[in-house]
Amino acid sequence: DLTLWQIFALRGVLALPMLLVLLWLRGAHRGVLRIALGVWPLLRAVFITTTFLAFYAAIPFLSLSTVGAANYIAPIFVAQPSARSDRFSDRVRRQQGHEDRRDVVCCANG
Repeated sequence: DLTLWQIFALRGVLALPMLLVLLWLRGAHRGVLRIALGVWPLLRAVFITTTFLAFYAAIPFLSLSTVGAANYIAPIFVAQPSARSDRFSDRVRRQQGHEDRRDVVCCANG
């Protein structure tokens, strides 16, 4: 019998070679791999992997309601600092005399 974390680990191990083959066939492997193997993407991957390992290791010790609540509330805790960061960077841009990037993107798309 496979446990939940083993199923997710197996999914990742099986999906990675398939994605690499798909990139190779499309000819996009050079640029994508160079970007994906940078310091920040690899650091992000380590943190995400650690988060999931800790989450699945804690499941046997938590109630189902706690696991469900953590699973549904987690995106809020990720989005909130991101929104604050965007407001802060917009304020810095305005103080430096730069235009708001969202207006440029909006006008370029419309």
